[in-house]
Amino acid sequence: MLRKRQRLIVRCETSETEFTTVAGIAGKVNLQHRCLEDSLAKNELEGCSVATTAWPFIELDEAGVAFVQGTSTKVTEIVSCHLGYRWDADQIHRQLAGLSLAQIHAALGYYYEHQVVCDLQLQAAETQSEYLRSRFENSAVLEKLRGKPVT
Repeated sequence: MLRKRQRLIVRCETSETEFTTVAGIAGKVNLQHRCLEDSLAKNELEGCSVATTAWPFIELDEAGVAFVQGTSTKVTEIVSCHLGYRWDADQIHRQLAGLSLAQIHAALGYYYEHQVVCDLQLQAAETQSEYLRSRFENSAVLEKLRGKPVT
């Protein structure tokens, strides 16, 4: 089940803390001020204001991976096109015609707001693909495809 990601900004007299929730439920939150953590557990924030925003067109799966709503396209796939090929939203739209410009802009906006997390996901995917490539590489088949005799 995919859920919309929401960003909460909590402002108190002493600090401002930003964290992310899924479907409005506070997950694991590492807060410096115990009073905020206790207030969140009770759904009451005395002396604090809470602003909630949700990214349109973006959903998270159970693992926390962002997808374009109603598709199987990951935000990181769109970002890979943007960073790897230096495509702008219009060029990405021409290549991924199933997505609207609004969805592409939302994905890029989500990336820039959550850049650290998305970059870690991109790096993890690259590491996994390198591992699989090295593990399942069959040098005899490669040599045969290249036309070299197998020793």
